[in-house]
Amino acid sequence: MLARGEIDSAIRLALRGVRIDLAWNPTRASRAASVLTATIDQAALRFPIVHDAEVTSAAFSPDGSRIVTHAVDQPVQVWDAATGRTRIASLPGSAPSFGPDGTHIVTISGRTAQILHAATGAESATLRGHSDTLKTAVFSRDGSFIVTASRDGTARIWHAGTGAPVQVLRGHDKAVSDAEFNHDGTRVVTASEDGTARVWNTRTGAEIAILRGHRDVVLSAAFSPDGAHVATASQDYSARIWDIATAEEITALRRDHADPVQSVAFSPDGALIVTATGTTARVWDAVSDLSPPIKVLRGHQGTVRSAAFSPDGRYIVTASDDKTARVWSAADSEGTALTGHSGAVWSAAFSSDGSRIVTASEDKTARVWNADGTGEPLVHCAGEYRSRSGPR
Repeated sequence: MLARGEIDSAIRLALRGVRIDLAWNPTRASRAASVLTATIDQAALRFPIVHDAEVTSAAFSPDGSRIVTHAVDQPVQVWDAATGRTRIASLPGSAPSFGPDGTHIVTISGRTAQILHAATGAESATLRGHSDTLKTAVFSRDGSFIVTASRDGTARIWHAGTGAPVQVLRGHDKAVSDAEFNHDGTRVVTASEDGTARVWNTRTGAEIAILRGHRDVVLSAAFSPDGAHVATASQDYSARIWDIATAEEITALRRDHADPVQSVAFSPDGALIVTATGTTARVWDAVSDLSPPIKVLRGHQGTVRSAAFSPDGRYIVTASDDKTARVWSAADSEGTALTGHSGAVWSAAFSSDGSRIVTASEDKTARVWNADGTGEPLVHCAGEYRSRSGPR
């Protein structure tokens, strides 16, 4: 097999011949040059250039046209989701997240967060006030506010337009591991290493509910689509569903969980919950407190790091240490493996229309896949793009 450089050199020699032929037959030479140039582009796509470190996160912009990635000790990058070409090569921070209109990105750096223009990378505001390292920062659904979660035991709400502080949410005894707005931005739920989750009024900063019952760190928390319930995932081998109005546990989803629950998510209609634990994902009835999981999604050979529903609720994507992501039918549990990574897959996320998936991996690449598993993935690596055929 020819090496990449040999292929490139051969085609470039052919292009020189085309230039010589241009004087004799301009039409034929022009067409030949176009074909050869396209060929060298495709040849180059077969040989990825890797990041200097593992890719920890990757996410689509709301309109699906861009992807933002971060690799360990590397700058955040924004790139074109269709071509893989880099749009912004270097942004400060980590754990990037797009705002709902795609015009801004929020990242975290130590004790601060940055609001950045997604088109230019220019910094709009720096969010200062935490006394310890931040864990996450996310926009509200309407883009008006940002919530940050910190190891200092607090979450803070900020005005997304100006960066001005709005509320400090105090009450946790240990680090806050996760924070999320409800659909209309009137509530925030926080998950903490103190074993609790808490629900807050975003306007007043008042604590509405303390959700007690887990026996270990609460890793994440998520609102149901109607905002009436919260689901939590914990290292105590359980996920739990809570009634916000009463702060009471509705059910503990611990049957068959033999490992910490890495993530929990509601389906878009709120009828189902998916949990990631051990080498499986499990699908549960969100309203029943007696039934075993409806489905157990088996096939991974390593720890499943995350599980999430597609925007229409028809599919579930999982990311695993076994170097694959898998797409499952929520209706019949049939799964398709997305193979190609050479290291653990840390995360997998759908585009807003559900047609594509982006994965972030220990192998120092992010890849874009057709959600149905067809075609070859687009590979993002060190600000360049590589693929055999690209998404179709």
